[in-house]
Amino acid sequence: MIKLSVITPTLNSAKTIIDCVKSVESQSYKNIEHIIFDGGSSDGTIEKLQKFSSNKVRLIRGRDFGLYNAINQASKKAKGSWLTILNGDDYLTNIYVCELVVETIKSFPDISLLYGDLCCINPISNRVNRYWKSSSYSMGAFQKGWSPPHPGFFYKKKILNNISGYSEKMKIAADIEFMYRLLEINRCKSHYIPTPLVQMRSGGLSGHFSSKILLNLEIIRFLKLSAPGFNLFKFILNKLYFKSMQYFKSGI
Repeated sequence: MIKLSVITPTLNSAKTIIDCVKSVESQSYKNIEHIIFDGGSSDGTIEKLQKFSSNKVRLIRGRDFGLYNAINQASKKAKGSWLTILNGDDYLTNIYVCELVVETIKSFPDISLLYGDLCCINPISNRVNRYWKSSSYSMGAFQKGWSPPHPGFFYKKKILNNISGYSEKMKIAADIEFMYRLLEINRCKSHYIPTPLVQMRSGGLSGHFSSKILLNLEIIRFLKLSAPGFNLFKFILNKLYFKSMQYFKSGI
C-alpha cells in the first residue's frame, strides 16, 4: 500500500496551521503521514498543534537555515514512498485529493512525479482570485515561462537518492528550480491531473511585488546557466501571458 508523506514547514503559522492539518487529517485515503517541521514558532503554532490529536501528525521542532533547509531536513525523515510539500497556509482542495493521487500512481506505474492545478484564495473573502491551470510537460517549457504549481507537486522519495534536494542557495525560487531539474534535466516521467489539488492563500513568501521580482531573477539566473539557447525576451513575454491567463480563468 502506497504511503504518502505530506511535509509542512512552519514558522509562526498559528492563524492557518489547523486548516492545513485538518485538510490532511480528513483525507479519504488513510495511509498518510503529515510531518510538521517547525523552525521556532513563537505565536502559538506549537500549542495549537499539540492540542490537535492525530496519529498522522509528526511534529518535529528543530533549527533550520531557511525554508528550503527545513524541507530538506523533513524529507530525510519521511517514511512515505511519495512526498509532497504543503505550506502552513495552504490546504488540500477536498477529501479525495490523496485518493486521486494514489489511483493515478497505480494507473501510471512508470511515473516518478505528478502535479495538478492550483487555486489561489483571497484570505479575506475566500474567493478564488487566481486559477493556475497547468498542462502536461513538454521539453523546453521552463525556458518559455511555464512551470507547474509547486503546491500539489508529488514525487517519489527515491528521486532524492540521485539528486540533491531543494537548493539552499536560493531565497525564493528553489521550488521552481527543483521541478526544473526533475523534469528538464533528469527527464523524470510525469503525469498531469487536470484538477485543483491545493488551495493556497494569496500572499506568502512570493506574494509581494519585490518578492516576485526576486523570484523571476533567480529563475532567469538558473535558466541562463543550464538551458542552451535561453531567450530572455520570449521568457518574459510567455511568463506574462501565463500569469494573465491564470487571473482570466479565475473570472477576475
